[in-house]
Amino acid sequence: MANKFKIEGIVANFKEDAWMLFSLLQEKGVGFFKVPLLVGLGALFFSYSVIYKPLGSTRKSKTRLIASLNTQSKYASDFLQKKQAVEALSQKLPNIDKKNEFLTNTIELVCKQTGIIPDSTSPASEADEAGVTTVTQSFTINAPFKSAAELLTRLENQEHLVALTSVNIRRSEVVGNVVMDIVVMTVFPKT
Repeated sequence: MANKFKIEGIVANFKEDAWMLFSLLQEKGVGFFKVPLLVGLGALFFSYSVIYKPLGSTRKSKTRLIASLNTQSKYASDFLQKKQAVEALSQKLPNIDKKNEFLTNTIELVCKQTGIIPDSTSPASEADEAGVTTVTQSFTINAPFKSAAELLTRLENQEHLVALTSVNIRRSEVVGNVVMDIVVMTVFPKT
C-alpha cells in the first residue's frame, strides 16, 4: 500500500514538472533553452564516450570470458578422463628410443622364457600409417605344441603392445612338434 502512494506521488510530480516545462516553452520560446540544452547534450555525450562506452566494452569482454570459462568448466572433467585414458594407452606403447630393437628383444626374451630357439628371424620392417609407425617382424619356430602355445600367450601378454598379426601352423618332421610361422607387430607414436 505504501508503494502505491509513492508511485502516485512520483507520477504527480512528473505531471507538474512537465506542465511547468510546457508553460515555460509557450511563454519564453525555444531560444531560451538553447544554451542549457547544448551544455546538457555536451555533458551527456562526454559522459557516454568517456564513462559508459569503455565500461560497456569491458563488460562485454568480461561476459565473453565468463562464458568461455563456463564452457571450459563443463568439459574439463571429460577432458581429464580422456587425457587419463590416452596416457594409460600410451603406457602400453613401447619406448621410441629402442624402435629398431624392440621386437627382436621381445622375441628373444619370450623364446628364452619358454625354452624355444627360433629357426629363423627376419629383420623388422617399419611402415608409417595415420600418425603412427608400425613395426612388423616375423620368425619361425619348431617346438612342442604346448611350448608354442605358451610362447604365443606370452607374446600377447607383454607389458607393451605386441600384437600377433599372423600365425601359420603346420606339422613338423619331429613327432609331437609343430612349425609356426609367426608375424608380430607393435606401434610407435610418430616422431
